[in-house]
Amino acid sequence: MKEKYPDIKVLDPQEEGFDQAQAIAKAVAIIQGNPDITGAFSTTGNGPTTWARAAEDASKKDLVIISMDYTRPNLDLVKAGKVYALVAQPLYEEFYAAVELLGKAIDGKPFEYLNLLPAPIVTVKDLDKYYAFNDRAEASIQGEPAATQPPAKPHRLALIQGLKGHPVHRLMQLGFQEGCKDLGYECDMLLTDSTSSPDIIALAEQALALGYYDGVVFYAWDDSFFPAIAKFKAEGIPVVDPHFTSFDQAKSGLTAVVGADVVAYAKAAAESMGAKLGGKGTVAVTVGNFNQTENLVAETFK
Repeated sequence: MKEKYPDIKVLDPQEEGFDQAQAIAKAVAIIQGNPDITGAFSTTGNGPTTWARAAEDASKKDLVIISMDYTRPNLDLVKAGKVYALVAQPLYEEFYAAVELLGKAIDGKPFEYLNLLPAPIVTVKDLDKYYAFNDRAEASIQGEPAATQPPAKPHRLALIQGLKGHPVHRLMQLGFQEGCKDLGYECDMLLTDSTSSPDIIALAEQALALGYYDGVVFYAWDDSFFPAIAKFKAEGIPVVDPHFTSFDQAKSGLTAVVGADVVAYAKAAAESMGAKLGGKGTVAVTVGNFNQTENLVAETFK
């Protein structure tokens, strides 16, 4: 923002958190403490609701809001004119690509460790494609226990993920399912409602004990998952981590990572915000929590 629109002031990032009522209250406090605020950028998928509700509660009209993820509630806010734009992280695409990467690894074909995908800025004119993703995800996604018989097809893959019913995760799971279908793989989704690392790692142990998976898509967000990944590696089972792309290959033991180019989309969000504000104004920034990825997005945006 500073490079392209030097007359726009970007406030230091504040932690939004994941309790919706508390997040809205924090956003209202930011608006009240900065009466000249004209825009808000949130790096979390709850941000559209947080800032749209805060703008209503604080009677802040014409607040330009850009935030993350094309879940149905977020799309509805754009359609209603309450949110200006969404960063369309490649939720479906990165999980589809993870299946493709596993196939290449299993078949001994060349591939890259780091795979960065575009995350376009979505405005009201772009919504149909993303509503269609939600329609398919809501119609088809169910976590299923692993089968007890060996696979009949050449490759069998497992997706291991927590928070299985979250709208964002349903879109990810759709990408996995459709990637498997298109490539002719036999695939299982080992899912839990939990967000606890030990509960998700227990699913990884289950997959290892079954002994017939050729590859694993593992939604692993920190280094607590590395010992489980090492066990897969010791058995010659490739592991691809979608969505989290900052892990070092040697330290993590991962076969490949795939996800959004966060630097690129942060810059695009800043340019979109700056253009919409006409090059002047004050913009608040909130993050879900302070972590490596969101910190980088907030810093790049500023």
